[in-house]
Amino acid sequence: MFQHILVPTDLTGSTHRALALAVHLARHRSGSHVTVIHVVEGIPDLPDRGLQEFYERLEHVACGRIKHLLGDISGTDDVTITHHIAVGRPADEIVRYAERTGTDLIVLEHGRDHSSLGSVSYKVSVTAPCSVMLLREVG
Repeated sequence: MFQHILVPTDLTGSTHRALALAVHLARHRSGSHVTVIHVVEGIPDLPDRGLQEFYERLEHVACGRIKHLLGDISGTDDVTITHHIAVGRPADEIVRYAERTGTDLIVLEHGRDHSSLGSVSYKVSVTAPCSVMLLREVG
């Protein structure tokens, strides 16, 4: 049903269920793949070129954390999983990436508070060009 599944992450364990579900869905359709996206919040009113080295270090750390998050999920060997790191406003970059890549489904956690992914999940859900599955926080 879904060919390209996008999973936004804030690099914490709160995205574990979303990643596990995305992998599970992708395993049930041949040729499906999952992309994990992390958006580094851009620093407004500062030129990016002055921050390029800083953003590169953050990207390196993010890649390591994404690999760590995926290490706890079963079935990842059966699915093509890629990652993308962007700089900007999280909701905007997630939607922009989904539009650009023809994403079919975005799976993300929605917390009760307006923490990092809480407010981002709302913005993504109302502006995404594709279906969005919001997973409620457990507990």
